[in-house]
Amino acid sequence: MNIKKIKQNVVIHLVFLNFVYWTPFLQALESKISLQFGIIGDCGWLPQQTEALRQSLISHKISHLILPGDNLYNTNLNYNKIWDIWKKQGFVFDLVAIGNHNLSYDSEMTYFKMKNEFYKKEIRNNSFYILNSDNIESVDEQLQWLENSLRNDPNPHIFLIYHHPTFTVSTNHKWQEKLTFQLKMRSLLKHYANRISSVIVGHDHISSMIQINELPLIISGSGVEVKETQSVDYFEDGFQIKTMWLAPKSKHWVKLIINESESKLTYDFIDVKSGKRSWSYNQELNHKFR
Repeated sequence: MNIKKIKQNVVIHLVFLNFVYWTPFLQALESKISLQFGIIGDCGWLPQQTEALRQSLISHKISHLILPGDNLYNTNLNYNKIWDIWKKQGFVFDLVAIGNHNLSYDSEMTYFKMKNEFYKKEIRNNSFYILNSDNIESVDEQLQWLENSLRNDPNPHIFLIYHHPTFTVSTNHKWQEKLTFQLKMRSLLKHYANRISSVIVGHDHISSMIQINELPLIISGSGVEVKETQSVDYFEDGFQIKTMWLAPKSKHWVKLIINESESKLTYDFIDVKSGKRSWSYNQELNHKFR
């Protein structure tokens, strides 16, 4: 009798049984674990300027990041000077959009390992569409690609991430800055708003949630620099635009929690200095406000 051969067969059999019986359990367990991201737009500042923000994220055990643009302000520097410290502290740049403050599109895509200036990334059963609202040359290509993709996307949670808000949401910027992009985006939102969970932007150096009819517009751009503004409430081009919450003049970032088992999204607006949640919004799968 070949004892060695018997032992090998036993090991193979045990591994197989382990896979068969444990895989469904592990898959079920994974589905109950929420995904969490820190949304930090307008944060391309020097390491000493982002220290408090990084510590706030760490205190909330957030390492996965969404960057909705303006990832480098001082073009005499490079991305290594700004973002290497984040890498050393364990942060991961999962989803990065290009803003109007950058060294160049190519250099930003290279540093953050973006496969294109606009792209889709799937994380579990969630679709993230990242666009470059700064590039007027590729607007038609981007929005046609986005429309084709949304038409066939089966995932329950769909997020759009880009830099410039499609509506005027503060006194700091007007939506017409990127007129062609925004007009086409408005047209798309009219047709596909019921498929989109939320739109995530930066640019205005505020933290706020705006209701676009029933679609949440999440603005996260005050993690480092805060600009004063006022709430908005107006009707334009078939959309009702209303501020649901606006952070006071203090630094904030947004924690996105995707709870797939309960089909619920949570957006926590976190005060950088205190580390406390200033406001929270829960969103059900059908995208209706609670």
